Amino acid sequence: DYNLWIEKKEQLARLYSLSKEELKEQEIDLGKLESEANDLERALSQKSEIFKSKIDDKLHTIKEIDAALANDEAALEIIAFQNFDKKFTGENMYVALVAGKHQHNHPKMAILGKGKEFEEDELKYYQNVVRSRKENKVSYGVFWEKIEPLLQGKKRIFVSLDGVYNQISLNTLRKPNGKFVVEDWNLTFVTNTRFVPDSKEKEKKPAAKSTKKALLVGFPNYGNKGTISPLPGTKKEVENISPILKTLGYKIETYLADNANETNVKKADDAVHPDIIHIATHGYFINEIEKEGGLVFGVESSKAKSNPMLRSGLVFAGAEETLEGAKNNKDYQSTDNGFLTAYEVANMNLDNSELAILSACETGLGDVKAGEGVYGLQRAFQIAGVDATVMSLWKVSDDATQELMTLFYNNLKISKNKPDAFRKAQLKLKEKYKDPYFWGAFILTEN
Repeated sequence: DYNLWIEKKEQLARLYSLSKEELKEQEIDLGKLESEANDLERALSQKSEIFKSKIDDKLHTIKEIDAALANDEAALEIIAFQNFDKKFTGENMYVALVAGKHQHNHPKMAILGKGKEFEEDELKYYQNVVRSRKENKVSYGVFWEKIEPLLQGKKRIFVSLDGVYNQISLNTLRKPNGKFVVEDWNLTFVTNTRFVPDSKEKEKKPAAKSTKKALLVGFPNYGNKGTISPLPGTKKEVENISPILKTLGYKIETYLADNANETNVKKADDAVHPDIIHIATHGYFINEIEKEGGLVFGVESSKAKSNPMLRSGLVFAGAEETLEGAKNNKDYQSTDNGFLTAYEVANMNLDNSELAILSACETGLGDVKAGEGVYGLQRAFQIAGVDATVMSLWKVSDDATQELMTLFYNNLKISKNKPDAFRKAQLKLKEKYKDPYFWGAFILTEN
């Protein structure tokens, strides 16, 4: 049943590249296949506790979260919820809840502000200042100032984000005294604060493996016409990282140029089972699809419109052919069109992978839904089973990215704590590139 469920999900991923006309011509009922996959998932949950435990998140009480935290640690949950005034208003309110030692199992709370202001004006201001590389004297007061009093005496903060907070990098917020948040606090990002006890347990007992593997993919040959700009810096990035990982005892499998294709990335699922997956390429997220008809990055537009997991992905070798319509989309058995969607990633089994680094522009973006985090690549790798992911929120230079990743891996030689190693890499890069645009784009999130 499990194999059949995987087969149907993979079949759906291929069929989403066909137009409505092509589906009709080949007498394929997409809705029926989707229902069958959902029915199989429900049946598997009833039959298998292991499967159910993967689908259903384990819950922890606030008492357990408090007990797991050290005296100088806190768990910060930022929540966006719909305001209620006799009826639901349709506008979000943002609240911060902080758990920690000696709080008698009750979180501290701060009301942060109204969603419309945060999600439109304040987000736009933050993004414009980052892109223009100007000093930001406003966003700290908007997004962090009200939270700071709840964190007195705390240094390491486990942070779960919601709504608009998924679209800003908290570490880049500058305090009135000129210091950045990253300098005063060690922020460990988690998909939900209920995972704090699990994260702490993993840090105490890191998995001991006799053989460690890393899959490195970069500098894909997108095509010959230059429709998609090449990324020569990603070749240097992969070549720099490889010897570092070898000294850490990793067996390396590297794919560059024509070999940096979707098929070889999917080997992480069925053949390689790497501990680390490092992908250096273009990433994409399409916020809205206004007109239906045709393909959007290899996906039928009406399906992409209704599912953000089909509007987000990574670009690999041969992608230009798909964009130009040169590949025959009627060959729906093909699993390689140069675009690996978040939907396809979510169908992979990456339970053995402790870290996925997506060294690509804007990989962290996705549909932001109040209470549900980000639908897109971040959610996809979480579903696939990866312990932690590194993704970006805005386009950043090849050189700065390559330096950050090299620093991070060098730090992992000394520290097994991934969030700490990543923070130190950002602080070191900040010495060379003062502007947050260069060092603040990437976020490491533990799943």
